Parts: sequence; C-alpha cells; structure tokens
Amino acid sequence: MIYWDYNATAPLHPHIKEKVIEALHRYDGNPSSIHRPGQEARAYLETVRRRLAEKLGVLPTEVVFCGSATEANMLGLWGFWLTEKKKSKPRKKLVSSSIEHAAVTKNVEFLAENEGVESVELPLLPSGLADLEALEKILSGGDVFLCSLQGASNETGIVQDWQAVAALCARYETAFHSDMVQVFGRGPLSLKQEGLNSASLAFHKSGGLKAIGALYLKTGSDWESCICGGGQEKKRRAGTENLLGVASVDGLLDVLDQAVQEYQGRIREVRDHFESELKALSSQIKIVGEELTRLPNTSTCIFPGVASDALLMSLDVNNICASAGSACSSGMSMASPALLSLGYSEDEARSAIRFSLGESSEMSQVPKVIEVIQKTLRKFAA
Repeated sequence: MIYWDYNATAPLHPHIKEKVIEALHRYDGNPSSIHRPGQEARAYLETVRRRLAEKLGVLPTEVVFCGSATEANMLGLWGFWLTEKKKSKPRKKLVSSSIEHAAVTKNVEFLAENEGVESVELPLLPSGLADLEALEKILSGGDVFLCSLQGASNETGIVQDWQAVAALCARYETAFHSDMVQVFGRGPLSLKQEGLNSASLAFHKSGGLKAIGALYLKTGSDWESCICGGGQEKKRRAGTENLLGVASVDGLLDVLDQAVQEYQGRIREVRDHFESELKALSSQIKIVGEELTRLPNTSTCIFPGVASDALLMSLDVNNICASAGSACSSGMSMASPALLSLGYSEDEARSAIRFSLGESSEMSQVPKVIEVIQKTLRKFAA
C-alpha cells in the first residue's frame, strides 16, 4: 500500500506503539489519586508534560492535555470569550479566516449564533495568505477580543505568517489563537517565540495515538475553561487524563527531531519530484500554493474535468491512499470552502486531490502514483 494521507492521520509509529504498551503494563492508577499507583501515574504525566513544554519552548504549566485538537480549539476559542463577556464593556468581535478547519469554524458559528459574538472574516490575499493591512484595520477598531488563524492549512499546506499576525494582535491587545495541528512535527516550532496566546496541537498526524491533543495557554492569558468537572489540568480541562495517549506523546518526542529532519529533507524531495512528474503529464494540472511556503509534505492538485471522487476511487483500487481535503469533512458532496476562497471555481474545487506524504513515503512510489493518475486522466479524456 502507498499511504499518502498523513494530513488526515499517520500510521502508529513502531517506537510509539512500544511506549504505549509499556505504559499499559506499568501505569494502572488515576493521576489524581494519592496512593502509590496514582502518584506514579502523576509523575509520568508531569514528566511528559515537561518534555513537551521544552520541545515547544514554553513552561510546563502552559501545556494542557486534552482529548483532541478539536477540544483544544474549543477550549481556546470559548475560554477567551467567557472572560471577555463578564467585563462591563466586553469586546464582541472574533476574527477568523474562511480557510480554518471545521474545529474552529463550527465553534465560531456557535458563538455567533448563541453567545452574541460578532464573527468577522479575516480577509485573505489572492495567494491565500492573511491580508495583514486589512487585519490591522479591523483590529484598530478596538472591539476585537480574539483572532484565530491556522498555522498551516490541512487542505493546501499553505503556511501562514502567524508571527506577523501575532505581532499585530499584541499591538492592539487582542488575544491570538492558532490551530497548529499540521505544523507540529513537520518543522521547528517555538510557541513562546511566535507570540501566541493559545494554540492547539494533535499528535496522531505524526504517528501518535488519536484522542489525545494539547492546548498551549500562555501564562497570564485572560481565559476561563468551558469544561466543568474535576480539577484536572489545573482546572483547565476536567476529566481523567488519557495516560496511554500521553505515553504516545512521550514516544513521539523520542523521534520528533528525526521526523522533522525527514520532513524538511527526504519527504520534501519526494513531494517535489512527484509534482514535477505531475506537471509533465499535463499543463492543465494545477498545484495549489506552488509558489508559496507550504508544508514540506503536502501537494493539493487540481485535475480539471475529473471529479475528485472518481480519481480517489481509481487510486484506492490500486492501493494508493489520498484524500479530497479534510478527513473530517470528506464524503460531503460540496466544494472545499478553502479552495473557493482562493479563487478556484466550484468545478476546480471538486476536482482537487490532496496528497500528504510522511515517513513511509518513498521516491520509488512516485512512478506508480503517476501511472494510476495518467490512466485515469486518459479514461476521462477519451
């Protein structure tokens, strides 16, 4: 099998699997319990938290383990609003882009429909990057409590200039949240230096377990948890911690530096070679964001005149895994809002395929993928 769908999820890394099995046999206690098994579990939890914090360049107290990055996004967005709404003169505008993951957009929609938050769309340049001049104009009004912009698109791989956005938000005393799910593990990431107030992370995109995520929450942030229950995670995320998920983070941290080197080197080379071979097939094939800074593993391609579902089926029967966009939204008969916002037509958006490479991707796989694509294109051209 050729698995080129790492932006959806990555296969469980063998070393991470070993760490999880070890933890399964070693830690039986609840980290909140005072007996020895509980305290051993607590000690392990905090050790992994410190390791992750060090890798992110933040304090251990700024790392909140969650059930997923979706939950981390919810905590980030809701948390800033819950404190803002209690002020005598609350700011009500929340700025976010049209290319965010559904984990952000659905929460923004809910806040707007049920909490009186005013959703403001962050303007994009034709390239898909945030329009910084337009953003500054919005922020200068003084009525924005939060801005949310993804670090990199799960669909196109386009990397945003989040440092510049963070600087603008700081200038106008606006909190800044970023969905960093696709950035983590694919390149260097120091959240403290980026100037973020909060960020969401997932680990299953890099070979960890699913159902474990993390929220970075900057010390001193004007924030309140929206999850009620026990006092876990310093009362920021109620619920017994998923220690097996945390063990997978521990294993991931063991191999993370090597993985980043792979993405920045070998995997990028495979992606670039694949794109050059694609362009040799047809001048009509478009590569989204080709001239921009992208994730080193991601290639979203538009095949005019060929429905993405048809091409995906052809790839699938040949044991090649790719997708038509976000795995959380695939299967829906609709054009990608992210691609539409970049100026592509509905027909073009419906003919887009995302290839996202990873650890198992090899240069030797490229000819097979190209062969299947070429045969499918010929079939539709006949």
